[in-house]
Amino acid sequence: MWLLGADGNDPFTSQLLTAIRGIGVQSEYIFHKEGSTGLASITVDASGENHIILSEGGANGF
Repeated sequence: MWLLGADGNDPFTSQLLTAIRGIGVQSEYIFHKEGSTGLASITVDASGENHIILSEGGANGF
């Protein structure tokens, strides 16, 4: 499996790459860009409704 995307130049980059490589995801199509990686927090409540909090980083939109 491959992941196509972009990461930034912040501490989340190494965590991201370590995690995806650790489960066998190929990372050669992850492009490295200036700026932050960006984060999303997704929660699901008891009724199944999801809530997404997005912090877009400079690496979004390659």
